[in-house]
Amino acid sequence: MTISAISHFATPDFDAIRAMPSEQALRSITDLLTACEGMDRQIESLKRQTFAVRGAALQISQEKRVWEHEIDPEVGVPFKSCNRWLNVMFPNSRTW
Repeated sequence: MTISAISHFATPDFDAIRAMPSEQALRSITDLLTACEGMDRQIESLKRQTFAVRGAALQISQEKRVWEHEIDPEVGVPFKSCNRWLNVMFPNSRTW
């Protein structure tokens, strides 16, 4: 599986940018905002990928009833339902 990551984004030196003349600050601000636009595109792409991967994994988990093979840590017996398994083990995936 290949997972792309958002590029590292160093904290800009806003004090230095504020100290620049307007013409010079324009280039720095343009670069920052261009980088932000790119990161927004990467985040949206990652959200779509995450949704698709989560959906496929949940569909297979329901078909295979995989939760029946994992112990519910709160009661010490196998999970009785997919919903319970998701609520306990994967709360971010349960609303899918």
